[in-house]
Amino acid sequence: MRELHAIADRVGELSREIPVSSYSGFLDELNRKVKKIASTTGFHIDIFKSMHASAESNKLMQMIQESTAGSEFLLVQKDENNYKVRIFEDLFPSVLFVLVDEEMVTSENLKQHFKICDEQYKVIFLVDLLSDHEVFTNFSKLFSYRCKTVPLSFLDFKDKSLTDLLQGHFDLKSLDNLKKISYLNSVKPVFNFLTEILLSENKAANTRKILNTQNTSITKKEESTINNSELASNLRQVIQKSTQELEKSYKFKYDDLNKPNTGNFSIVAFEKSNQLTDFNKKALAEKSEKVETTIDQAFLDDLIGTVSKTIKNELGKDEAFIKSSFEDMIRLINIQLKTKGIDLLKADSIYPPFPDKERTVQSFCYINKAYVGEVIKRGAMEYFVALRDYTGLIMVVGGLLAPLSMFASGWDGSLFKSMADWVKRTVAGISILMIVYGIYDLRRRIPLKREEEFQRELLKAKETLLQESKRMFNDASRDWTGNISNWIKDTAQNMNNQIDRNIKELQFKRVSQMNDEKLLQQKQLQSIEMLLKGIQSAERLKDQMTTRYRDMLTETEKDLKL
Repeated sequence: MRELHAIADRVGELSREIPVSSYSGFLDELNRKVKKIASTTGFHIDIFKSMHASAESNKLMQMIQESTAGSEFLLVQKDENNYKVRIFEDLFPSVLFVLVDEEMVTSENLKQHFKICDEQYKVIFLVDLLSDHEVFTNFSKLFSYRCKTVPLSFLDFKDKSLTDLLQGHFDLKSLDNLKKISYLNSVKPVFNFLTEILLSENKAANTRKILNTQNTSITKKEESTINNSELASNLRQVIQKSTQELEKSYKFKYDDLNKPNTGNFSIVAFEKSNQLTDFNKKALAEKSEKVETTIDQAFLDDLIGTVSKTIKNELGKDEAFIKSSFEDMIRLINIQLKTKGIDLLKADSIYPPFPDKERTVQSFCYINKAYVGEVIKRGAMEYFVALRDYTGLIMVVGGLLAPLSMFASGWDGSLFKSMADWVKRTVAGISILMIVYGIYDLRRRIPLKREEEFQRELLKAKETLLQESKRMFNDASRDWTGNISNWIKDTAQNMNNQIDRNIKELQFKRVSQMNDEKLLQQKQLQSIEMLLKGIQSAERLKDQMTTRYRDMLTETEKDLKL
């Protein structure tokens, strides 16, 4: 599109307004990508098809692909894996096809996505591949009224190319406007990028201006005195504030890592403990009907290894980041020291030995409370133990009928003898029935009971592993943050001592260097002011680009007749 080439040219003009920028390379790349989008041809269309789509959906997808071969239409297939993927420099289509089959209507992620997709898509074709039209109707309600939805069926594609289908619903001008909206949508992120870059550049320039103002104020005060105690006090405050913030950041970091459910350490502990699927079993001498369950040592070693590796990965990032933060602090302090003519801080004489992460990991990564459980031994003993329930029931029945039997046996006469015989036969019959039923029922209950007992013990074992993993993470984090805090305090103290020493050594040179310092600060301020003016010019260019883009988008959407 010709209009997009104009946007790319404006991006180039904007980058020239702020030549001294850390984003220069990014702006050049932004310019290149906008030109690439502008040079792209073809009508891009998104097609959503579930990963496990029905045979009918796959067949229809193949038909659509074959019908677009050699045409201007370029299809981009979307599914559950890539529906969130959006790469700047690719086209963001304004037309969407959704193959609605049984798998599609059950995909919660895609359904949530469809509820908010109206920002990109203007026309959505819903292809009904369901046997239940009511389900299709409910599915179509997911889409916003801000975009036009067109219901289709498999028969609408029969003996028709995609070109014929689209031209059957929209005229050529509307199709051209939909294509144009795709290109305009594709460069929309440019304006967010430019806004963030200019805000960052403006913030950085103002920060430099604030620092320059502070340095100028310090220099004016020093003109009346050669005592640099105020400078030393200011630098101590800077060091104290920076180190406190650094300590807090590390405390917050490990607090976040150890947060229940959401912290990475908690997630690793939960996932690893849930990988347990079986036990080691060992017979118990004092409990012949049960076996002792323990966790395999190889699994425990793997768990400890995973926890240790996860902790090491986090600890390994800390030394470089902390020293980099101190280097930035030293660089900031050295700027102020340099403007005062004071010797610069030397990092090699400031840093004490850094805490040993291996020692921290080895000190806390072990199993403190091992899991030990019991389950009923499989085999005949398992059935004998379970039969106790039925045996007890038989004894209860016999106990209830025993008084009647004794009463009948204690009297003479045929009636009482018959009653005694009846009681005996009844007890015998009930006993036989209970035994037969017990054997039958146990064949069904024992596997269920065995699985329930196994799952119960497995849950206890997982909970033990989870608590042990969390303990390792928490103890290692607590020890490490304490070591880091001590190291930061020692380093800050070394910096303060070196600053005091350098100031005392160079006190007598300060009077002759005042004029040079004023000139340097003035040049720095001029440079910052020029940079701020350049940023303001760049912001005006960006506002003009944004206005022109909105006008083009509004004009195109106004001409779009759906």
